[in-house]
Amino acid sequence: MKLVRLGEKDFGEYERTIRMLEHSVNPKNEMRVAKKYVDQIIEANRNTVFSKSLFIDNMKNPNMEAYFLKNDEDKIIGTVFITFQDKMAFIVDFGILSQYKGQGIGTEFFNMVLKEAILPRRCKLITLRCPFFGAQIFWQKMGFKFVVDQEYYKGNPLMKKRL
Repeated sequence: MKLVRLGEKDFGEYERTIRMLEHSVNPKNEMRVAKKYVDQIIEANRNTVFSKSLFIDNMKNPNMEAYFLKNDEDKIIGTVFITFQDKMAFIVDFGILSQYKGQGIGTEFFNMVLKEAILPRRCKLITLRCPFFGAQIFWQKMGFKFVVDQEYYKGNPLMKKRL
């Protein structure tokens, strides 16, 4: 497997991959969120991910990086989007296709991102928001802890990992 960094020209492939990832999980079943917040969270994610102009602006920003995870057949099986500020990395989006879950690929993917994208920037802290119960378990296995904040009570908790 390998990480491939995205650039401005990769929006179409990124959008297709995100749509496949969106269909590989049913957020209304996996989110431990008050029902009134489910659609709000889904819509916020969709607006962030599917805006071509925002994607292009983000790819021009030196503090933002996105990657595909490709398997040995060069097929895209996952994606990650990270923003950096000072010595902190914020994982905006991270996912692998459902048929690859439960095989240790998510762990390998995260470790590749850590080694190739986060540690070279000398980050001391990684944060993310995670409303999905199954993903919360994954992130806890990766050493992330919950941070109690206002969003925590809405079901979109902040998680962090110190490096």
